[in-house]
Amino acid sequence: MKGYIFDLDGTLLDSQWVWKSSTVEIFEELELPDVDTLYLEMRSFSLEEANDFIIERFQLPYTRDEMIERVSVKVKEKYDHLVKAKAGVLEKLKEFHEAGIKMTIATASEKEFILGCLNRLGITELMDHIITTSEYNTNKKEEAVIYDIACKLMQLDKQEVVVFEDALHAIETLKKNGYCVYAIEDDDELDHRQQILQLADRYISDWNEFC
Repeated sequence: MKGYIFDLDGTLLDSQWVWKSSTVEIFEELELPDVDTLYLEMRSFSLEEANDFIIERFQLPYTRDEMIERVSVKVKEKYDHLVKAKAGVLEKLKEFHEAGIKMTIATASEKEFILGCLNRLGITELMDHIITTSEYNTNKKEEAVIYDIACKLMQLDKQEVVVFEDALHAIETLKKNGYCVYAIEDDDELDHRQQILQLADRYISDWNEFC
């Protein structure tokens, strides 16, 4: 393959906890119930969708922008200082880079959250492109637009790339649109492991095993 497209959270980074932790903190501050149940429901939402959902669900006296600001401060702090790459990721990315494979990160996380983290870990310099769903007003649950854009930026056809993803909803979208998908195991998706195994072209439990 000539190109690799990577999801970020749960695929390259051990960062899914950031969103759960920040959501719990917001719920506790606002004294809202059912955080565990509602977090599962919101996992595939964009930042805007999640905050709209919370405001409407609890009839909160805040605007979307006010809620996003609350969340953003917490999330960015964790990315900037605490988030780590998954075991084996940095070594593999360096190998791919040295082999001349084109690489793009396609993520649902906002650039303002992740760039400091990616710079700190030395990942930014290895990538050809870093793109986000919000930049293109799309999502991974309903359409493959973000992956199509990644291919276009790398000047490759989808048949020339592999997409690395951890989330079932994204893997379902990719397979419906004819992509080769390598699933990366993540704790947040273990409940969907059997479905992912049936869909993915390859299942990777640990980056150190990928060759």
